[in-house]
Amino acid sequence: IREILELNDLPTTGGEHAIISACADGMLFGALPKCPECKEGQIIISRGKYGCSGYANAWSRCMFEADEVERIPWTFPSWKKKIPWLKSFKFKMRKKIMIPKEYKRLSEADAEEEPVEQNEVGKSSKKPLKGYTVAFAGNLSQTQISLKKILKKLGLSNKIL
Repeated sequence: IREILELNDLPTTGGEHAIISACADGMLFGALPKCPECKEGQIIISRGKYGCSGYANAWSRCMFEADEVERIPWTFPSWKKKIPWLKSFKFKMRKKIMIPKEYKRLSEADAEEEPVEQNEVGKSSKKPLKGYTVAFAGNLSQTQISLKKILKKLGLSNKIL
């Protein structure tokens, strides 16, 4: 996995969970670019936003922060064909939707209320997730079954991975 991250110019430091998460994120949404402001730091995901891990100068951190960044297509090493589950994988650029911090704790009671946000995929004011695909990864705070119930109430169809 570290070799795949290196090939995509991403950091290979951190524990097993960080490495696997970075690779899964890249395979789904593309590689994160270098910072557009300081040109040296790596874009990271922190607190529901994209930020920079680099320094603006010798004394201060880069303050770059954004809701969206343009990702780079994900690439694989030549030995990809030797691994059965990876051989059939085809990268497709997808848009990652960042959940604002104030919406991170969504419970079933919260989903009972009718959301009124609009989105560009579903165009539904009462179903903001209509037309989207959701993938679960890592340790979840709730069971997948309860999360699927919540997501279906928010307009998600059977595109739950």
